[in-house]
Order: sequence, then C-alpha cells, then structure tokens
Amino acid sequence: MKLAFTFIGTIIGAGFASGQEIRRYFTDFGYMGFIGLIFVAILFMIIGEKIMMMGYISKSDSYDRILNYGFRCKFKKVVDYILCFFLVATASTMFSGTGAFFNQTFGISATVVSFVMMIITAILTILGIEKIMKVNSIIVPSLILLTCIISISSFWRNDIVRFTLINEVKTKSILPVLFSSIIYCSYNIIMAMPVLASLGSTAKSTTKIKVTSIISGLIIGIFGSIIYFALLVNYDKIQGVEIPILTLAGSKYSLLYGVSFIIAVLTTAIGCLYGVYMRFDQDKMKFLLICLGAYGISLFGFSTLVAKLYYVMGLFGIFLLYMLLRGFNKRA
Repeated sequence: MKLAFTFIGTIIGAGFASGQEIRRYFTDFGYMGFIGLIFVAILFMIIGEKIMMMGYISKSDSYDRILNYGFRCKFKKVVDYILCFFLVATASTMFSGTGAFFNQTFGISATVVSFVMMIITAILTILGIEKIMKVNSIIVPSLILLTCIISISSFWRNDIVRFTLINEVKTKSILPVLFSSIIYCSYNIIMAMPVLASLGSTAKSTTKIKVTSIISGLIIGIFGSIIYFALLVNYDKIQGVEIPILTLAGSKYSLLYGVSFIIAVLTTAIGCLYGVYMRFDQDKMKFLLICLGAYGISLFGFSTLVAKLYYVMGLFGIFLLYMLLRGFNKRA
C-alpha cells in the first residue's frame, strides 16, 4: 500500500482537498460531473500504470529519463523545461493554498504562511523517495479520513428539503464533462509523473504496478465522489469562496480540516519538488533558488492559480501524455 498511498498523495493536493478542483472540474457540471469522476478514476488507473511501467523498464528515478525513454520529438528539451516549470508552479499553488487557508481562518498573512510552507516542503523533499513513501503511508490515510468526515457531516447538517438545491446546478451535456475530466487527469498525471517514475523503478514486479494503479484509481474516485456530493448539496454556500471545504467544515471542524489541508499540501508539493530536485541532480543550491521562485509564483493567489494555471497544464499534459504513450507503445 505504500506505493498506492504515495501515488494518491501526489494527486490529492490543496486543490483537491480544498474542494476547488472538484467544484471547478466536476460539481459545476451538476449530475454529469459524477460521470466525469468515474471516467477520471479509470484514466488514473490506465495512465498511472503506463507511467510506472516506463519507470520500471527504464529504472528511471527522474522524469527527464522518462522523456528520453518514451518521448519521440525534436522539441524534447523544450518540453522538459516546460514540464519543470509546471512542477514548480504546482508547488507554488500548494504554498498559495496554505496561505489562503490561514488567512481565511485566522487572518494570518498569506505571504508569510506560504514562505514557511515552502521551507518545510524543501526540507522534506531533500529526504528522498523512501522517506516520502513512509510519510505518505501515514498521512494520506489520515487525510482521506479527515476530509471524508467533514464532507459526510455536511449531509447530516441538511434536512431533506435542502437536497432539492442540487437542481439549481445546471446539468450540462456529456462532452464538456469528459473534456473537463481529461484536462483534470492530464495535469495531475504530469504533476505526479516524477514520483510515478520513481515508484515504478522501485516496484518489485509489473503485477505490483497494476495493483497499485487500480487501488489508487479507486480510492481517488471514491474520495473525489464524497467531496463532489458534499459540494453539490451545499452548492449555494460555496460560491465565491477560496476554500469550499472549509466553508462546509464550519467552526466545529475547522481545526480538523486545517490538519487535513496542510497534509494535502505537503504530499503534493513534496511530490512536485522531488521531481525538480532529481531533475537537477540533487543540486541543493539550484533547488533552493527554484523553491524561492515557486514562492514568488504563489503570490498570484490560490483560486487564480487553480483556475488559470491548471487548465493550461491540462492542455499541455494532453499533448505530453499522447506523445509519451505513443512512444511507449512503439517500444513495447
């Protein structure tokens, strides 16, 4: 389960645990969003397995070696740097999300909190993949449990009449939902690619990789569905807020949610920065400068980064994954 929890921990970051991603990519589509979640879970199983297989076969501990293995394109170096930027930018979103949480909850300066989170993440990243796996095997189950408690409790606080509010969310056609799901999956997979490659290289067999991808996809799908329904039922309450789940948590669960949210930030930020750290051959000085750059990007604001950056990452991810999978299938 260590492999699965590390996979899940890289995907479930501030955007997921805050409810921002689930709202934007699924809940805003009404009932059809649930179909999108099922589709995403399947995509995570299939594509996650392929990326881990590339790591297993090539024994790669860095995403640039995965690119060398599966990517057939003369612009490979450009793609390498773009991917590196997106990994840094995703870590920035995690820092920004932490700042938004503390600012919304306690009124503490978001810039200060983001800087502190950047330092903590950098230190934990340098510890290496084995330590990251051990950390994820403990904190990811805790994250899932805590967020599920908050989401499910939001149903209990509503009477049955309130469920009619679901009808206020306009149900859209299936094609935009599927496209939204593909965007969501692609940017999450490229964000997780460095860790998935390392997990594949450490796996003992291809069977272990297949089981890991299935378990990971199922847990992400179930976890996402719980948050999705909680947001759908409380759709009127979450409009215009930075962190929807915090709104559902209320004062009763705010501390509980705070713990789960910080866990979510750490798991994803560590995963992203680990890829960058390995990409630059564990050069600590370069890594420190990159972390400071990530902090600078975080100052643009959490909801802005989720709305704009992730969509661009998704479009880039579709291209990258297509090229990688095509190259991998030709080699297989």
